[in-house]
Amino acid sequence: MKHIWLYLNKSDIETERLQCEQEGLDLSSVEEDFERVLQLDLENLSNQPQAQALLDKTVQLPIKAGYAFVEPSDLEGIRAQRPAARPQLPSLSLTPGELEDKVHGAWTGRATGCLLGKPVEGWRRPRMYGYLKDLNKFPLEDFFRYNVASEIQEKYKLTTTQTTPQQD
Repeated sequence: MKHIWLYLNKSDIETERLQCEQEGLDLSSVEEDFERVLQLDLENLSNQPQAQALLDKTVQLPIKAGYAFVEPSDLEGIRAQRPAARPQLPSLSLTPGELEDKVHGAWTGRATGCLLGKPVEGWRRPRMYGYLKDLNKFPLEDFFRYNVASEIQEKYKLTTTQTTPQQD
């Protein structure tokens, strides 16, 4: 099965650039890469490796000088940023098996949400609401689907990279 809805589109690239800016990353070394990838036809799957390579580069970007926030990702850096006075947490009264079950459930929920949320990545609430209302699917009780009438596809600027998965 080919999951073409997992491929990147221009909205994904623009969302990544915005997120990098908001995280204080220094984009100076990749600005031209962003522009080049945004000029590509990302519906042509042969261009996907270039888009993926760009996202791989953004993971390595340094924080720009003078960024007002300190947001470390490593454990020691996080510990160093914690306030000296720590809040008193309630005691944990779970068995190791119960704790494992809760962590497994939380991680499964997060992974599922990320995967199922991909088709509407970058959409804002008004667009989702309008889309679902136009399809008479509000409130949502199932998955977002893109195998819809062409006028709806045009109205919401759906591309072929946002269609339902193709079967082999």
